[in-house]
Amino acid sequence: MKNLHKILFLITTILLFQGNVFGSSYTLSPEYNNNYTVNADTAYVDSDVTIESTGNLIFPDGTVVIFNGNYKITVNGTLTATGTLVQGILFTAQNKDIGWGG
Repeated sequence: MKNLHKILFLITTILLFQGNVFGSSYTLSPEYNNNYTVNADTAYVDSDVTIESTGNLIFPDGTVVIFNGNYKITVNGTLTATGTLVQGILFTAQNKDIGWGG
Protein backbone atom coordinates (compact mmCIF):
# COMPACT_ATOMS: atom_id res chain seq x y z
CA MET A 1 0.00 0.00 0.00
CA LYS A 2 2.87 2.34 0.79
CA ASN A 3 4.36 1.71 -2.66
CA LEU A 4 1.00 2.44 -4.28
CA HIS A 5 0.91 5.85 -2.58
CA LYS A 6 4.43 6.59 -3.84
CA ILE A 7 3.48 5.61 -7.37
CA LEU A 8 0.30 7.71 -7.31
CA PHE A 9 2.24 10.68 -5.95
CA LEU A 10 4.85 10.30 -8.68
CA ILE A 11 2.22 10.06 -11.44
CA THR A 12 0.34 13.09 -10.09
CA THR A 13 3.53 15.14 -9.90
CA ILE A 14 4.50 14.26 -13.46
CA LEU A 15 1.04 15.13 -14.78
CA LEU A 16 1.01 18.48 -13.00
CA PHE A 17 4.30 19.46 -14.62
CA GLN A 18 3.15 18.27 -18.04
CA GLY A 19 0.38 20.86 -18.16
CA ASN A 20 -3.05 20.01 -19.47
CA VAL A 21 -3.26 16.20 -19.43
CA PHE A 22 -6.03 15.91 -21.97
CA GLY A 23 -4.98 18.81 -24.20
CA SER A 24 -7.29 21.14 -26.00
CA SER A 25 -8.97 20.78 -29.36
CA TYR A 26 -10.50 22.98 -32.04
CA THR A 27 -12.53 22.15 -35.14
CA LEU A 28 -11.51 24.23 -38.15
CA SER A 29 -14.15 26.42 -39.78
CA PRO A 30 -14.84 26.06 -43.50
CA GLU A 31 -13.43 29.53 -44.30
CA TYR A 32 -10.79 31.95 -42.99
CA ASN A 33 -10.46 35.50 -44.33
CA ASN A 34 -8.47 37.11 -41.48
CA ASN A 35 -5.51 36.12 -39.31
CA TYR A 36 -6.42 33.23 -37.03
CA THR A 37 -4.12 31.31 -34.70
CA VAL A 38 -5.24 27.85 -33.65
CA ASN A 39 -4.69 27.88 -29.89
CA ALA A 40 -5.23 24.17 -29.34
CA ASP A 41 -3.10 21.05 -29.20
CA THR A 42 -5.29 19.30 -31.78
CA ALA A 43 -7.14 20.79 -34.76
CA TYR A 44 -9.84 18.69 -36.43
CA VAL A 45 -10.79 19.07 -40.09
CA ASP A 46 -14.41 17.96 -40.56
CA SER A 47 -14.99 19.65 -43.96
CA ASP A 48 -13.03 21.26 -46.78
CA VAL A 49 -11.34 24.43 -45.53
CA THR A 50 -10.48 27.52 -47.60
CA ILE A 51 -8.04 30.20 -46.56
CA GLU A 52 -9.09 33.27 -48.54
CA SER A 53 -6.56 35.67 -50.11
CA THR A 54 -6.84 37.95 -47.05
CA GLY A 55 -6.58 35.07 -44.57
CA ASN A 56 -3.71 33.58 -42.60
CA LEU A 57 -4.32 30.35 -40.68
CA ILE A 58 -1.55 29.81 -38.12
CA PHE A 59 -0.66 26.47 -36.52
CA PRO A 60 1.78 26.93 -33.60
CA ASP A 61 4.50 24.38 -32.90
CA GLY A 62 3.22 21.15 -31.41
CA THR A 63 -0.17 21.27 -33.17
CA VAL A 64 -1.62 18.02 -34.52
CA VAL A 65 -4.04 18.51 -37.44
CA ILE A 66 -6.38 15.52 -37.89
CA PHE A 67 -8.50 15.15 -41.02
CA ASN A 68 -11.73 13.27 -40.22
CA GLY A 69 -12.34 12.39 -43.86
CA ASN A 70 -10.98 13.00 -47.35
CA TYR A 71 -11.00 16.79 -46.84
CA LYS A 72 -8.51 19.39 -48.00
CA ILE A 73 -7.23 22.83 -47.07
CA THR A 74 -7.19 25.19 -50.05
CA VAL A 75 -4.73 28.04 -49.50
CA ASN A 76 -5.42 31.24 -51.44
CA GLY A 77 -3.88 33.33 -48.64
CA THR A 78 -1.32 32.06 -46.14
CA LEU A 79 -1.00 28.93 -44.05
CA THR A 80 1.68 29.32 -41.38
CA ALA A 81 2.89 26.11 -39.76
CA THR A 82 6.23 26.70 -38.08
CA GLY A 83 7.25 23.75 -35.97
CA THR A 84 10.49 23.10 -34.16
CA LEU A 85 12.72 20.06 -33.88
CA VAL A 86 11.25 19.41 -30.45
CA GLN A 87 7.62 20.22 -31.28
CA GLY A 88 6.80 19.67 -34.91
CA ILE A 89 3.41 20.02 -36.57
CA LEU A 90 1.70 16.85 -37.73
CA PHE A 91 -0.91 16.67 -40.51
CA THR A 92 -2.56 13.25 -40.47
CA ALA A 93 -5.79 11.38 -41.20
CA GLN A 94 -8.03 9.84 -38.57
CA ASN A 95 -8.63 6.91 -40.93
CA LYS A 96 -5.40 5.97 -42.67
CA ASP A 97 -7.30 3.95 -45.33
CA ILE A 98 -9.31 7.00 -46.44
CA GLY A 99 -6.50 9.51 -45.98
CA TRP A 100 -7.03 13.22 -46.53
CA GLY A 101 -7.37 15.43 -49.57
CA GLY A 102 -4.29 17.59 -49.08
